[in-house]
Amino acid sequence: MPSFGRILGVSCFYHDAAVASLDDGRITFAIHEERLSRCKHDAALPRLAIRAALAHNGWSAKDVDRVVFYEDPSLKLRRLEDQVKRFWPESRFLQEVGIPGYLANKFTVAQQLQDEFGFRDVVCGNHHTSHAAATFHTSPFENALVLTLDGVGESESAAVFVGEGNSLRRVLSINFPDSLGLFYSVFTQYLGFEVNEGEYKVMGLAPYGKPKLIDRILNHVLILEEDGTFRLNLDFFNFCDIERHYRDRLIAHLDVPPRSATDPMTQAHCDLAASVQLALEKAVCNLLGAMLLRYPTKDVCLAGGVALNCTANARLIRDFGIRLHIHPAAGDAGGALGAALHEAARHAPPGRLLRPDFTPYLGVSFSPAQIEQQLGERGAAWRREGDVAAWVARRLAAGEVVAIVHGRDEWGPRALGARSILADPRRAEMKDHLNAKIKFREEFRPFAPVIMEQYYGEYFETLGMTESPYMLFTHRALRPDAVAAVVHADQTSRVQTVNAQQNAYLYDILREFYALTGVPVLINTSFNLRGEPIVSSPADALKTFHASGIDCLAIEDYVIEKA
Repeated sequence: MPSFGRILGVSCFYHDAAVASLDDGRITFAIHEERLSRCKHDAALPRLAIRAALAHNGWSAKDVDRVVFYEDPSLKLRRLEDQVKRFWPESRFLQEVGIPGYLANKFTVAQQLQDEFGFRDVVCGNHHTSHAAATFHTSPFENALVLTLDGVGESESAAVFVGEGNSLRRVLSINFPDSLGLFYSVFTQYLGFEVNEGEYKVMGLAPYGKPKLIDRILNHVLILEEDGTFRLNLDFFNFCDIERHYRDRLIAHLDVPPRSATDPMTQAHCDLAASVQLALEKAVCNLLGAMLLRYPTKDVCLAGGVALNCTANARLIRDFGIRLHIHPAAGDAGGALGAALHEAARHAPPGRLLRPDFTPYLGVSFSPAQIEQQLGERGAAWRREGDVAAWVARRLAAGEVVAIVHGRDEWGPRALGARSILADPRRAEMKDHLNAKIKFREEFRPFAPVIMEQYYGEYFETLGMTESPYMLFTHRALRPDAVAAVVHADQTSRVQTVNAQQNAYLYDILREFYALTGVPVLINTSFNLRGEPIVSSPADALKTFHASGIDCLAIEDYVIEKA
């Protein structure tokens, strides 16, 4: 391979399939399959994303030096077989249905990629190494302590690495079924939310309760060890049951009834969410604290699905005074980029440090001709606005809700101003309006603020950071009355900062809104409806616009209003 080579990373066949590409160590493209297929959390072989990556780069399959799958299917098969033996006969369904399905799909992924696309060289990586590489190689650190925490990879549920230059040295592994990701997902289901989708709802619900059940959870359900590791008490869990992963004795132990999706949310459920959130935070702090004693540093990277828990992330900074980097696609989708980065690092030319410039805007974009074609095919009445930022800002200041589509899709689960719904944060009732009329979701769900970077410290706790561009931390609000719609029940906000270099389109809208109102903050939420992926194309945007209470739509400088 010349230099770092042309590498394609792929993740799929669990949830959130994705593709990412590198060209000589530069990140050139990355997208979730769901954005193109319009199937939420699409886990299938990412055919559309692969074709989009090849088209963006101007490559054929033969131009790709290597394709890297984000984990090792053979190693995962051994874990599944061990799970059958360990938990028999409860594991009968896994033996009879789960493993045959696995053999037909993920196990043959390398052959599928070669047969369907004609790639010359397909190799398999390691799940937690892919997570670690995604965050370490996009960090500002030459050396760092790297923690990865999720449900389960091949067999690991957590790993700790020492990152040095281009290398990642694994120093700790914690294996299935002991898992903080599975612990949190069990209670996601217990509280009536969808697993692998509703975990952030538990985090959002927690501030409405008090952690009254923490003593029933810690050291009974979740056991924390002095060396930083953790265990789940399997008397309370059954990970072979396809209907639910908790046993009746957990219900009896907690003395809180499980909630179905249609049941009312009681104070007891809020208290349980608060207790589960606190238990997670204590477990992550226990692990990091122990690792920092062994490997002292101020520079830490975090990855895996657990790294999307913004409240826990902020606590790590407050408790340990660390500099913390988290890749915005911290879950399995980000493993596609991590797999490619790790492969590039393994073949790094002498003297070259792999720390590519990173932006979250890595997906597809649309030319004026493409925008006009898609709007015309759907009979949309549009016009081009000379100063679109000022136009959007005026509508927002007047209390309207405006959706925007600009540039390339965001990489990761958060809308960061490329496919966003924007609104005025000054009135608390805007939160209820957005939840009820726009997003069609639970009333307790908070909304995030986006703020001009230079005013970050005036409105929010900075956690010692100069920027917070990916909505990965909760920050205490310093002027909650000024931005009431983006301040949660615990007086925190999941902040995104932006400057003109990161996203000039969004920054200009904020600047114009500030000129009109004196407030450099907007509500920024993902441009999608409940149960749907974030929009990608102008056609997607127009469909969602007409299916919701959004008042105006701006696609680049093309504006559409409702009659």
